[in-house]
Parts: sequence; C-alpha cells; structure tokens
Amino acid sequence: MSTTQIAAALFELQQLDLELDRLVSEEQAVTNALQGNSGLQKMRAEYNIAQQHLRTGLQGQKEAEWALEELSQRLSAQEKRLYSGTVNNPKELYSLQQEVQRLRAQQNR
Repeated sequence: MSTTQIAAALFELQQLDLELDRLVSEEQAVTNALQGNSGLQKMRAEYNIAQQHLRTGLQGQKEAEWALEELSQRLSAQEKRLYSGTVNNPKELYSLQQEVQRLRAQQNR
C-alpha cells in the first residue's frame, strides 16, 4: 500500500468518524429537546387531567343513571298503588298523590 493510499484511507476514516460524531450529537440534541420540551410536558399533564375528568364524569353519569332508574321504579310503584283502587283512605290517597307529584318533579330535574 502506498503512502497516498494510506493517507486516503485515513482521510476517509476521519470523515466517517466526524459524521458519526455529528449524528450522535444530533441524536442527543433531539432527545434533550423532547425531554425538555415544556410544551410537550404541559400537553401531557393536560391530557392526564382531561382523562381524570372524563373518568370522574363517566362515574357521575353512571351514578345519576342509577339514581334515575331507582326513582323511576319508585314512581311506577307509587302510581300503580295510587291508581289500583286498593287505597281507600282519603288522607292516604292525598299523601300518595303528593308523593307521586314529588317524584315526578324530582325525575324531571
């Protein structure tokens, strides 16, 4: 191998080494930018908060649906009793009618 061939091979090796150093440095810069990106961190925090609010809202919706179902069942039972003719006492009928009206108002809220 001649001196010029050795020099050319060393120069090519040096160029590859410099390119490798540049790429490693660029990768490190990108990694640091992503980790230190306050906008990204803020968006992740907001996303987590929104997810928690969604879970809380869904749980509240389920509880409201269960309460409405229970209220509907109570209303149905009281209306059935009111219109069945089994209650003959006027005071009890009035009380039952008031209860049905209260349950309907509560259901409409």
